[in-house]
Amino acid sequence: MMNNHKTNILRNNINIYCFRNRSSWTHLLFIIFTVILLNSFFTTFLTKIAAQLTVGLGGNIMWWHHNYIEPLDDMDDMNAANIPKIIHQTYKSYDLVPERWKLSIEKWKLHHPDWEYKFWSDSDIDEFMEENYKWFIPFYKQYPAQIQRVDVSRYFILYHFGGIYCDLDIIPKKNILPLLANNIDNFLVETPNLGTTNSLFGAKKHSSFLFYVINNLSSYYNSGWYQWFLPLHMKILFSTGPTAFWSLYGQFYSNNINLNERFGILSNKYFGRLPVCYPNNNNNDNVFFRNSYFEHVVGNSWHNESSWYINYFLGCQPITTLFMFGLIIFISY
Repeated sequence: MMNNHKTNILRNNINIYCFRNRSSWTHLLFIIFTVILLNSFFTTFLTKIAAQLTVGLGGNIMWWHHNYIEPLDDMDDMNAANIPKIIHQTYKSYDLVPERWKLSIEKWKLHHPDWEYKFWSDSDIDEFMEENYKWFIPFYKQYPAQIQRVDVSRYFILYHFGGIYCDLDIIPKKNILPLLANNIDNFLVETPNLGTTNSLFGAKKHSSFLFYVINNLSSYYNSGWYQWFLPLHMKILFSTGPTAFWSLYGQFYSNNINLNERFGILSNKYFGRLPVCYPNNNNNDNVFFRNSYFEHVVGNSWHNESSWYINYFLGCQPITTLFMFGLIIFISY
């Protein structure tokens, strides 16, 4: 009863302030405007700088390490690409591929008629790992989520064969060979969120970078006691997903593992993907992506109950979330 009485008094005082003080609405609008500005500043600048300095010196500012790719028109240069003309895609099985993702398979084959296309089912992946990388099987089998096994398999597959790996929710709009010229050995894509993505990448056969990745993945399996407190979405990102991949890229570079191996970084201008805060349903009409080589459909097949909260509240609205959380605590105190 006492707490309810205090709460009522506080609410009455707030009402009195809001409706009797002429400048109160100006103050309130100023606070809301400040929160919006801080949120925008935080998500577009501070998080990227913080990530650049912490996650393996990788970061969204990837030109800090390597040049962005500019597509080439010279056919002779394009034919000299180091990355093999092989496309790799995975899903549970070919027959179970959802209708909205079948277009990706069709477009890869249409725009790359002289490339080899390899589709990997879950059983194909298991068989490949057992036959070729038995030393990693103890870690491989202990991953709690199937997406983690799929994540690591794509690194091993590209190390073994070379080529391009692409998620099924990414659709090529044209032949990507102009992106693979300049004698690059590793093709990485800058995500519009943070760092690099493992949804689309490429490498030459037996790439030193991917050799480093597959030999250091085990250290990300369980990197600390704090993992017990992380939601599943973040565990996947940090153990096998794009955050781990991005961190390993940064470490490979900062530790000078092989300075002779060349990287090409594809900027979002040519990747054509909106940040996680916006829907990515075919961006052909977006003026910023007129020159992009890819379009995107709804994906996120591995997302779970924690994914929406992580992406929207923490990824897109961190300051707003903290402000609202503080306001709720203040009012309920």
